Amino acid sequence: MNVDAIVIGAGVAGLEAALTLRQGGLQPLVLEAAEHPGGAVRASRINGYLLDHGANTLRIEAGALRDRITSLGLQQTEVPAAIARRRGIARGGRLRWLDGPGSLLRTNLLSPSAKLRLLWEPLIGAGDDLDETLDSFLARRFGAAAASLFAPLLARGVYGVAPGRLAVAAAYPNLWAMDQNGGILRALRKRTPAGLLRLDGGMGALTAAMAKTLGDAVRCSEGAHTINRGASVWTVQTADNFYRSERLVVATDLGAARRLLGAIRPELCAVLAQIPTQTLQIVHLGLERQHLPEAFGFLVHPDEGGDVLGMLFSSRLAPLSAPPGDALLTCIVQACNDPIAAAITAAQRYLGQPLQPILTHCARFVDRIPIYGPGHRAVSVAVADASNDGLALAGNYFAGISVDAALRSGRSAGAALLQSDREKQVA
Repeated sequence: MNVDAIVIGAGVAGLEAALTLRQGGLQPLVLEAAEHPGGAVRASRINGYLLDHGANTLRIEAGALRDRITSLGLQQTEVPAAIARRRGIARGGRLRWLDGPGSLLRTNLLSPSAKLRLLWEPLIGAGDDLDETLDSFLARRFGAAAASLFAPLLARGVYGVAPGRLAVAAAYPNLWAMDQNGGILRALRKRTPAGLLRLDGGMGALTAAMAKTLGDAVRCSEGAHTINRGASVWTVQTADNFYRSERLVVATDLGAARRLLGAIRPELCAVLAQIPTQTLQIVHLGLERQHLPEAFGFLVHPDEGGDVLGMLFSSRLAPLSAPPGDALLTCIVQACNDPIAAAITAAQRYLGQPLQPILTHCARFVDRIPIYGPGHRAVSVAVADASNDGLALAGNYFAGISVDAALRSGRSAGAALLQSDREKQVA
């Protein structure tokens, strides 16, 4: 079967690539191995609780993502600023609350000398090592004491790993940009604090609406088995069909990209094979007649031990995510044998009361979190070198792991193929 374009993967990157191609006048076909579109950006409602399987909120400043949400007509609600700002740190067996950068000078988590060192940060010059790790970066800018406290939290809250495994320029490009342009505190003083938005149907409403717009072009439960390149046409084989097109977008997770591209782009796959991955588990606890602190949630410092990395107070971020009077906790848990038991134990410890959840749910992302470590810049170069002959790539393993970054990678992939068509017409 011949089609205008083939997109492999119906996560947010693949769906955005397909929408971009359609806006350019093509009729893409989207192949998805799973039973449902959305990838990690999915939501489900169970017994009155709305469970986001991945991201829960988005920052108001997320440009490309906001544009797509607006174009789809999705309803958005801003998280109250007091709740969005209030974040906790679990250390020493209890929660300590912070309400923005200014509260660092009031917390007892840092000594007076460590707080004084924080104030020197604007005097620190820019770094020149693009592979500088997160712990070294924060120690350089804020001092060793602050780095030992905050670097593990920042690393665990996003990637679920130790800070020494992350290269700041690749993993946290906004922080690196601040470092290069006068410092972090100076940049924060100039910038209006970005609020948080919540989609009324959960973040899964985004990918559901994208898939609905594409209609029958999205084929779920039809994953790509092999990719081959002919003289001028890409051939994708599934369990039951062969599809042919001059244009192909591979928008899968890292593992599937390695498998599908191994024979046709061996140089790229040699680079992709060097990217480590992390397994994370998202545990939801539905709590009957439970009151949660009025806060975003908290992160657990590694000194505490255990398998829980942090918790979001989801029903505070979105009151309609739980039945009236009930509460919903979303727990981030590293790989372990019983993530639900680990989540309940940690919640009881830090919330200070016994819990008997009436709903438990676990979504596992096995080896799905790519680690942006030293040397990761080579991945972007390899992806660019491999994107030719009608092939474009999209995904969270080279352009950033946020929903906005994944969506932008899909948009860029679709735009690159459309630009290639225009150049052929001119030639």
